[in-house]
Amino acid sequence: MLPLEVFANTSEEEVEIVTEICSRLREDPSLEPIIQFLTEDADNAPPPFGKLTETTIGKRTSYGTEGKLVVPDSETLKERLLKEFHDSPLAGHPGQQRTLELLSRNYWWPGMKSFSKEWVECCPTCQANCRAHALVIALKPLKFPLPFPHHFLQLYHRFPKSQGHDAILVVIDSFSKFGHFIPTSKKSRQKGLLICSSLTSGNSMVTGQNRLGSRNYLHRKVSKGTVPTPWSKTNLLFGVPPESDGQTERVNQFIEFYLRSYVAADHSNWAAWLPLAEYAYNNARHLANGETPFELVYGRNPVMNPSNVPPTSRRQTQ
Repeated sequence: MLPLEVFANTSEEEVEIVTEICSRLREDPSLEPIIQFLTEDADNAPPPFGKLTETTIGKRTSYGTEGKLVVPDSETLKERLLKEFHDSPLAGHPGQQRTLELLSRNYWWPGMKSFSKEWVECCPTCQANCRAHALVIALKPLKFPLPFPHHFLQLYHRFPKSQGHDAILVVIDSFSKFGHFIPTSKKSRQKGLLICSSLTSGNSMVTGQNRLGSRNYLHRKVSKGTVPTPWSKTNLLFGVPPESDGQTERVNQFIEFYLRSYVAADHSNWAAWLPLAEYAYNNARHLANGETPFELVYGRNPVMNPSNVPPTSRRQTQ
């Protein structure tokens, strides 16, 4: 079971904040000249605004630019949106750029970039859990034309026991960067490979040098047919350079940061948070391709309507 605090109260409408935004738009004097200008002279609107459209939600009128809802000058509304698109488990404290990207998918207000930047910089959870990284030379990523012909595989263990698990099997598609985070055990060999073989139909796999990535073990299991695979010709790569295995190392850093931000103090419930960590990872835009894994695999991003999810980070509601 997932932690109770991540469930929304389904008895209330998810568009509650949207209707509140619409009701306050006409009450915001700072937006009045912008709304008037864009509604009367929309063709001459500057590019950042696009063409303002007017829609009706219930009996309230909302204004949006290029499909984005304009947020009035209300600290309460802005903070509520930032809690949803940065603090919530569905976002996972994604940092400045990715928080702004999540927020700007559906909302806009003057100074949104600086507001979100200040919010992230002042977040106590991010300050406590983020590690400083020295500048490194950029690596040239491996290129693949289609999703799932090639994937990375890594087993991370030495986790405290949680629901009988003490390890995480990470499977990353090389093309879309789509990730699967599977709770398992460091002693679970055949089960891990069975899960891996069912996830993809590719023809090559990169593993790290760990218990699961033993060259003799993998070759023995695959060649003897102990673990069935859909690959007609499986290429198992070992001792690979950072260009390939570095992908899973970055994902490992994300998982560690996410779990530190949300798990209990005794670390006993990390397995329950793993599905939400996978969601947050796949919903974040990657710098390598400029798209989210959800976009590349499913053609669209999931809808993140602000809901009744209470704050779960260490930031306290004022």
